[in-house]
Amino acid sequence: MEANNPYEAPTSSVGGAEQFGDWRALSVSSRIGRLRYLAYSAVATLGVATIAITILFAFTLLGLSVDASVIMLLTYLTLIAGNIVLTVKRCHDINWSGWLTLLIIIPFATLIFCLKRGTPGPNRFGLPPPSNSTGVVFLAFAPMLLGIIAAITIPAYQQYTRLANAAKAQHQ
Repeated sequence: MEANNPYEAPTSSVGGAEQFGDWRALSVSSRIGRLRYLAYSAVATLGVATIAITILFAFTLLGLSVDASVIMLLTYLTLIAGNIVLTVKRCHDINWSGWLTLLIIIPFATLIFCLKRGTPGPNRFGLPPPSNSTGVVFLAFAPMLLGIIAAITIPAYQQYTRLANAAKAQHQ
């Protein structure tokens, strides 16, 4: 006779578990959602810019002469390659060909990739991307928040410095 353990986890299945595609960083064969596209683009831009500035600063500290335009060109090409991979994945989520990534050369055409919903289920490019975590949502909206803060603080600081310089000139 089998005794049922009241503390045992249930063994019945409650519903069909939804499957998600895996995310591979350097592969264009997977899909990526809108918020992840925004978040990863923002992180890539800030990361590559930080690396470029760090390299230029290190060369300056070491006293090595380097043309800053070469470092910035390499940085920009790296950023373009990463964004092309992300945009191809975004095209795959919308069930479009990756060749539509060429739209990024048209100003404001990239808004299509940020605004158009992806295919809700599996499509010809694979399973749907996983749902967004809190970190992805934060990283997607952090650049906008920083932009708003900068739009408020920079003019206020400029006005403060103008008033301080005027007061200093008046006391002299």
